[in-house]
Amino acid sequence: MTFFHRIPGVGLTLINMELNKDIINYRKETFGGLIINLKTGKIFKLNKTGYKVFLVLYKGIKSKEELIRKLQNDFKGNRNQIKTDVKTFIKKLVENGFFIRK
Repeated sequence: MTFFHRIPGVGLTLINMELNKDIINYRKETFGGLIINLKTGKIFKLNKTGYKVFLVLYKGIKSKEELIRKLQNDFKGNRNQIKTDVKTFIKKLVENGFFIRK
């Protein structure tokens, strides 16, 4: 997946970056799901919405716009709020080593 904007506070552009599937394990739970960074051992608890966004990212998406469109259809939310929430979520994934350069 490729993103074409800067993530504030991270200092990089997510162009030519993708989820590092080699270090990720995940599982669905009643509250949403868990994602585990196998390299660091950190476990992240996600609510149902966060887990859904993670799965969309994990399964692959071609562009930020495609992701926003899919989430907007799935959650019937405000486009600007979805964009803000996705940026925040991806920033956390980047900060915690889930993305790598292609």
